[in-house]
Amino acid sequence: MSNAARQWSLVRVAVAAAALAGCGSSKPIEFADGHVGDGQDIADAAVAETDDAGRDVAVPEDGDTAAEASANDASKDTAGETAEDTGGSEGGGGICGNHAGYLPILGVDTIGPSGGASYDGPAIVERSTKTELVIAFSPAAMAAPQDGGAGTPPPMHAVLNANAPMPGFPLGARVWLYKSTAGNPPSAPFSGPQPWTIAVRDSEGGHLIIGAGKEPDGTALIPFGLSTAATCTSPYSDHCVNGSAVYSSLDVHGDMDVTIADAETRTVRVGGLDYDVMVMARDIAGTRNQCADYSPYDGVAMDVRAKDPSALIAALPAGVPIACARGNDIIEEVGHSFYGVSTSTSYDGKAFYTKRGTPRPSSECFQFSVVGVTAAVPTVTPTIEFCAPIGRFPEPAVGQEFWATLSSFDIIALRDPNRGPLLLASVYAAAPFDASTSARIAEVLGVPVEARAACAYAPSHDPNDAKPLSLWEVAVGATAPGIIKTDGHSVVAIAGKNYDAWMSASASQLSFSLVAK
Repeated sequence: MSNAARQWSLVRVAVAAAALAGCGSSKPIEFADGHVGDGQDIADAAVAETDDAGRDVAVPEDGDTAAEASANDASKDTAGETAEDTGGSEGGGGICGNHAGYLPILGVDTIGPSGGASYDGPAIVERSTKTELVIAFSPAAMAAPQDGGAGTPPPMHAVLNANAPMPGFPLGARVWLYKSTAGNPPSAPFSGPQPWTIAVRDSEGGHLIIGAGKEPDGTALIPFGLSTAATCTSPYSDHCVNGSAVYSSLDVHGDMDVTIADAETRTVRVGGLDYDVMVMARDIAGTRNQCADYSPYDGVAMDVRAKDPSALIAALPAGVPIACARGNDIIEEVGHSFYGVSTSTSYDGKAFYTKRGTPRPSSECFQFSVVGVTAAVPTVTPTIEFCAPIGRFPEPAVGQEFWATLSSFDIIALRDPNRGPLLLASVYAAAPFDASTSARIAEVLGVPVEARAACAYAPSHDPNDAKPLSLWEVAVGATAPGIIKTDGHSVVAIAGKNYDAWMSASASQLSFSLVAK
């Protein structure tokens, strides 16, 4: 075992052992100054249920951020925390202070087979936005990942995401990628998340640009050592366990030692470069009062990113982007909710604007009363809520009339009165569309729409399936259709009117949204 790997192991053991010792310190700590949701909501819930059926408490799997797992678990006391809330503070209140949230903020989901050996090799930037970085890599052809190569297996794709701003990379830039397993770590039923590490460098053995890990491989993530500086025990309770939590601060041995407490962020200089380092170091123990399969989210986790990565990124070797790539647009979405009705309720009729709803992170929401709908809950008036990208749908006057259509929960539209011109629309469906879905989409939107495979994108998640996963594109209209590509934006025409259109897809599930220009 390497020295750095041994230090990680000792840190983990020290955190656990401190539960028996109360509080201690080897040196002073140095601190610095009721509705039916839209398709995406339902998809998120289905993913959470599928990942670990029967769990009482959702925990991050396959590199998802803990904030995402908490937000997807409606029963968890801390559900709904955003990644901004979980990023820790810059210095502050001490190891027994505020420990709200979880790390790492950065999450990774890999498109391709799960598991496999670690990957440590060249990779290509495929997509880079403020919240997402997609990197293509090819274990099957490590010496030369896809340069658009015809006749070679499609690459795998590491999708790094965070609600905190991501550094911007030029498309086609060459980087050096480390992943502790090439695919997502295999899930272990009724246990917490498996260890994972990802690191993006400017070259082999070069400077780290961004990385993260849960029980991370310190030899790959960071070129400095760690040791436990202090521990402190506090009472801990959630709806599954009562007990205690041992919180630790860690000495990070860079060019100079820096002490970082649980849930805090400090600047660490390594090799003359400054890094923002965020740490989670905690161990939860107690007596379960229910939830026999409960697994606390604890242990050691880190986010590490260059404080100013611009020079490192500017010096990256440029190259040809991969041939089958996702778009590089920020995806904007139209969402909806239908309050006070059963899940099977559809609607096609008049809608009258009443008030604003609770805004979503990148949307503003508007509520409408409907006509002739029986309330499922006597105390809740049936109400349709449409959520549009911020600034793209002007707030109507109270009482203004519209026409709303909801074909189940997955195909929705808002029009001018009396089935007038389309204003907002959203579709969430499996691709390719079957005959029934195609007919419903055409009826709601007033135009035929086709989902078709665009190119072979990645190896199948199923190692026994030789057929690769496809990227999808949506064709809107029968003659000279407007084309929306995966993770792309375009302008399409319907009945002589232009619409901004965005589409995203995961495996065979896709969603697209339309907003009148």
